[in-house]
Amino acid sequence: MPQTVYFPTKDFHVERAVSKRPMSFMHHHESYEIYYTVSGEREYFIENSFFRASAGDFVLIPKNLLHRTAGKGADRILIYFSDDFLKTCFTDTMSAHLLRGFEPKLVRPDVKSRERVAELLYTLHNAYRADAEPERLAAYLLELLLLFSEEKSDSIGTQEHDSRLNQILCYINDNYHKIEHIDEIADHFYLSRSYLCRSFSRQMGVTLISYLNTVKIRAACDLLQKGDLSMTEIALRCGFNSSAYFCKVFKQETGFSPSDYKAFHLPNQK
Repeated sequence: MPQTVYFPTKDFHVERAVSKRPMSFMHHHESYEIYYTVSGEREYFIENSFFRASAGDFVLIPKNLLHRTAGKGADRILIYFSDDFLKTCFTDTMSAHLLRGFEPKLVRPDVKSRERVAELLYTLHNAYRADAEPERLAAYLLELLLLFSEEKSDSIGTQEHDSRLNQILCYINDNYHKIEHIDEIADHFYLSRSYLCRSFSRQMGVTLISYLNTVKIRAACDLLQKGDLSMTEIALRCGFNSSAYFCKVFKQETGFSPSDYKAFHLPNQK
């Protein structure tokens, strides 16, 4: 059964591998991700955006956004980095500057920049494999993020994949807090429940109910970290009609109970 999955990631990680098959699920994590296509071609779904990446292209994925890849096989390099990694290496002002414009998009460097960017990526990958000091890795990451912010790198916006699907995804992300049943989504778009669920699963690689619950749980995580609402209030604000069902879904999505999650992120709160 297609589902959404939370992937725990390290504060900083670099890997290279070949993707030959479509991912069978959407996933999310608390790290920022840079996807570089060494060769081949890959389709990228990020929330309600769709991109087609070819050799030399980068895809930027902010933290906590649902995403997956599909399409033809590709040799790719992935870079993950967290807020904690940035804090240990840069000032808050510099971190905010580096993340400015880090949004779901495809970046295609111009011919002049492409060789330098590729060289930088391979150097970073080799340094990571050699257990280089965090300061050295941060220096490479800094240069890479600054290159993305230069005007000579073309940012290519969302490419149209399926207008109806995009509308459904936008509707869910805008209205998750008041959607209690899938029938409400089907009725809004004048579709039958069975057709909506079948077509959504086929195109997104994840069931509609799993996607909806993941969007709700991400919102709940944000509220739990603020620490000023009861479990019942959070459940209602995120579109769950009972705190018991909210707790059950939260545990399935994160591996934590809401109270344990809150205690982990707010250890000094009593």
